[in-house]
Amino acid sequence: MASVVWINSYEKFVAELVAQERPGLFAVLREYGERDDAEIAAWGLAWPDHVEVVLSGGARLRSSSTERVASLVGRGRNCGVRIVWVGEEPRGDQSAEE
Repeated sequence: MASVVWINSYEKFVAELVAQERPGLFAVLREYGERDDAEIAAWGLAWPDHVEVVLSGGARLRSSSTERVASLVGRGRNCGVRIVWVGEEPRGDQSAEE
């Protein structure tokens, strides 16, 4: 019986550890016109000290911040770029560029 309690305790510890350490998941969204159209340019994972991104073409990059990633993804294009966090409710007051 003691081993069952230990396993349940351990599984709870593991679940808490994973929840605490998981990176944030986000999409890098390009928006065209007055929000007439959009595309996901990249997917990323954010840790406290850096972000890692996979672009739609498969290229990967590592950066210090999501703001820097948005700047790089939007460079040379006539579009707005913003970060959309997975699991967050959309807000009506978001600007087209971050």
